[in-house]
Amino acid sequence: MLACTALGAIWSSCSPDFGVKGVLDRFSQIEPKVIISSDGYYFKGKYFSSIEKLESIVQQIPSIESVIVYTYDQNNKNLSLQSSTFTIFDDILENP
Repeated sequence: MLACTALGAIWSSCSPDFGVKGVLDRFSQIEPKVIISSDGYYFKGKYFSSIEKLESIVQQIPSIESVIVYTYDQNNKNLSLQSSTFTIFDDILENP
């Protein structure tokens, strides 16, 4: 958040349980250029992928230029990212 403030950028967040419509309602207003997301989450011990929802969100917000995806569970590295705007967080760390 401090980096965003230093740049004059807007920072916002939302929970995975917002769903696609909730995220679109929130983020369409601020026209984000970058989205940082995890690839999924656990609920009651079960893993849920967020990739399909994330791809849907990216398709519907034209201002998004880049998406950084954090691999939440290293055992679920089955990402099939459809968009060239998606970057895996670990790749950024390995190739700064």
